[in-house]
Amino acid sequence: MNHKDIQCKGYSRAINLQFTKCKCGHITQNPIPQDVFLRNFYGSKEFLIKTNSKILGFSNYFSEEKNKKLTAGLRKNLISNKFRNIFKNKVVFKFGCGTGYFLYLLKNISSKAFGCDYSPLRDYGVRKYNVNIIKKNFYDIKLKKIDIFIFFNVFENINNLNKFFDKLNYALKKDGFIIFNSFDMNSLLAKILGRHYTVFRPPISHLFTKNNLKKFLKKKSYTVVSTIPDIRYFSLSKILSLFNIKFIGNFLIKYNIDPTFKINLFVSKIYICKRI
Repeated sequence: MNHKDIQCKGYSRAINLQFTKCKCGHITQNPIPQDVFLRNFYGSKEFLIKTNSKILGFSNYFSEEKNKKLTAGLRKNLISNKFRNIFKNKVVFKFGCGTGYFLYLLKNISSKAFGCDYSPLRDYGVRKYNVNIIKKNFYDIKLKKIDIFIFFNVFENINNLNKFFDKLNYALKKDGFIIFNSFDMNSLLAKILGRHYTVFRPPISHLFTKNNLKKFLKKKSYTVVSTIPDIRYFSLSKILSLFNIKFIGNFLIKYNIDPTFKINLFVSKIYICKRI
């Protein structure tokens, strides 16, 4: 038998979810969340504003905006330091770009930086950062001759990877790059967390080990050029919410004593891959 079923607490700890784990280490939620569920989830006010009380691992999006901006700037610098001028005069597309702050950082570097997001964050970002974000489903957008395709905090949520990479390969140039982050389920922290898969990034469609992710990418005509530590900024309340200790986090937010930490997530890496 190559697969086994695993019960796991749900996003709110109130329900059980079922995951299927392959012998190779690949984990999928069973059944995999469908498009209509994902659209409703990421388009809801519950996701953006009220998540402190409902969904494990998510805090109020806008209370974390400062840390998200710091993380975006750090990611851009880490990638640019590793590959000098990688974004210069390139057509860059960011899938699931939220408010588009990463696109804002590329404004004076890229020849064209744009993206897509169907959540209400798109409207906020267009107003605040004056960036080009298409409010459509990725599969409904006509894309061609993209130099660099970026998707952060998205990979584990893609429910149909074959469909996604078919579209991606049609849009990306032959010598183009994809840049994304993903978790390694063989890492020590992942093993310590055990079956608490929803901590990683709900709603989860799948989780990979580093080795089977590389094999999957090779099948889709990509080679991993480099990996970078996925360093992020988190508030203490956000960290506590990941472990369902929200009452302390809410207290910190209420009295404005919520410190920020720069954390190297050893369980997560940024992958820079070239199309082959």
